[in-house]
Amino acid sequence: MAQLDNYLPCEAYATAAVSNKYAGFNAWTDNETGIHYFAAVTNKGSVQLRSEAYTTESARDNGIESVMKNRDLEERYKVVQDPADEQWYIVLRAGNHQEIARSCAYDSEAAAMAGIATCFSTYTERSASTGIIDDYLPCEAYATAPGSNKYAGFNAWTDNETGIHYFAAVTNKGSVQLRSEAYTTESARDNGIESVMKNRDLEERYKVVQDPADEQWYIVLRAGNHQEIARSCAYDSEAAAMAGIATCFSTYQEKSANAPVVIEDYLPCEAYANKEIAADYEGFTQFQDETTGLHYFAMVDKNGHVVLKSEGYKTLASRDNGIESVIRNRDIEERWVKSKDDEGHYLSLRAGNHQEIARTCDFDSEGALMGWWLPFAAAAYAWGRSDVEKAVPVAAVVEKISAAAVPAAVAVAAVAEKLAAAPTPPPAPPVVISTKKEAAPPPPPPVAAYREAEPAAAAAGGSNWWKWLLPLLLLLGLLWFLRGCDGCKKAEVPPPAVSVAPPPVAVDTVKTAAAPTPPPAAAAPTCDCSAQTDVVFKLPTSGSAKKLSRLGTNPEFGNSHGLSPEEFFQKLSSRHAANATDRAFLDRMYRAMGYANGFAAAKADQFSAVTLPQGSTGNLGYGKSHGTGYYQLPDDEHDRQAFHIKAANGCDLHFMKTCGNHFFFCPK
Repeated sequence: MAQLDNYLPCEAYATAAVSNKYAGFNAWTDNETGIHYFAAVTNKGSVQLRSEAYTTESARDNGIESVMKNRDLEERYKVVQDPADEQWYIVLRAGNHQEIARSCAYDSEAAAMAGIATCFSTYTERSASTGIIDDYLPCEAYATAPGSNKYAGFNAWTDNETGIHYFAAVTNKGSVQLRSEAYTTESARDNGIESVMKNRDLEERYKVVQDPADEQWYIVLRAGNHQEIARSCAYDSEAAAMAGIATCFSTYQEKSANAPVVIEDYLPCEAYANKEIAADYEGFTQFQDETTGLHYFAMVDKNGHVVLKSEGYKTLASRDNGIESVIRNRDIEERWVKSKDDEGHYLSLRAGNHQEIARTCDFDSEGALMGWWLPFAAAAYAWGRSDVEKAVPVAAVVEKISAAAVPAAVAVAAVAEKLAAAPTPPPAPPVVISTKKEAAPPPPPPVAAYREAEPAAAAAGGSNWWKWLLPLLLLLGLLWFLRGCDGCKKAEVPPPAVSVAPPPVAVDTVKTAAAPTPPPAAAAPTCDCSAQTDVVFKLPTSGSAKKLSRLGTNPEFGNSHGLSPEEFFQKLSSRHAANATDRAFLDRMYRAMGYANGFAAAKADQFSAVTLPQGSTGNLGYGKSHGTGYYQLPDDEHDRQAFHIKAANGCDLHFMKTCGNHFFFCPK
């Protein structure tokens, strides 16, 4: 049978090695490609369900565990006909309808429907005495559940329709930290809560996993026998999940009697003031609380005033991950949410998984909050930077979060007070147009030349200098082109030469056609780095890059030093065909490089091998989820070797040979 999608023929799964880790499964790695597969099999080795290709062993094992979790739920099965061979297949899906595995082929729909019964587990059923059913609900269900009367820091409830019992470990404000599977009895659920309480302060009991069903990352809490007890809500990246482990410890549920007053896991705003400036993150302060030992950060404005404050982190690494998460999300308008609690009104900055990263100080009313925020944002100083272009995304944030609920008089008055009394720019000098025909003047200096004077302009003109700076620059450019050369040093103009007509020359009656002048070569496209919106191509406008000592610790497409440019192109093509996450990423990259059809426009001749200069700095990728951070490449020449991809718009992209991670820097 021909290979379907990225499934192998059934014969390959039937003859594969038996898994040493999972009873009732075959699991193996293809020696030539390094790709991993599994199959659920009967006691006699017949294939029941087979997997697609996995690029890592851990991802494959997560796939096996997802099959184990879903295969006894009849509603998770679907019978489909594949148009490629007109055969019928049983498809097992996760709760989000993502396909996990499929059967071998059946000749008819009826035969496939009958075959579903053979897919149910006879190998890994849990004992009925445990009362556990493998089934997590969406995070929202746990967040809105009632608090437990028996266990502080937990929500616990029984579903009225099914009679199934659940729990969640939550913060003082009800944010879900860890959620349970379903329990058939109340006593079994309470045992689960007590097991979480027993294990949650043991760091070695935590594990971060990626679920192949939704390709999201989760924190898993396990008992001493490695049995999963509970898991977190979803995270967008492995790094974010690793940072989230610190929030699962019991110190985040209970207020310490010796610590300063803690609002959820936050300190009062005054505790963040006048702290040490972070060495690696411009516009941030950081400190460690002497009583609890927890680490905190704050995002501050140019005057050192607190804009955003963090929760407490157990480790420096997790705190730094929190800062980087703020940097990644603060310019995305939908990540800002107006919130209110017992302490007052505040703005909350959320990650892509809706998890709060940081928040503002509290205000007595929404009007007071927005009266502070609107002038702050409108003045384009939101992140402690004076970049003119930041006014656009900040204004979008203002529009998004202000809404009709904010009293218009309060917002407008506050903005007016902050932005009023701008000094009027001096009148433009009269334009003098010379009647003399002069040589074309050189082009005006780039806008960047004027930006060197921006801090001084801000100091002299208050916070609204940017409103008239751009029109002034345009006017100056116009004057440059129209000014003529009055006042310039004039060159001597020689008298017109007297021409003497040459004698007539006999002309052949046969006209010789002049050779056509070849058209000028098209100029190579130039990347407009300041106009890029994709996170991979959008370089930071502030902050310094982190210097890396080596590559390969968090690979994206894997070590490719032994490949030619054409072979690396083939590698990306294979990943594009086999993996939905890779496919979406590569299509996005090619569209950002000016190819409207995405990766379909990729060709081998676009790829070449290069060695990047020492000190190269830019956006470097990491991990299977294709994250991006701002880094400086290692000095070692081996780690600076890369594959160069020619872009249609001049924004060329590189992939580092050591790890297969993408790398973009603005071409000079």
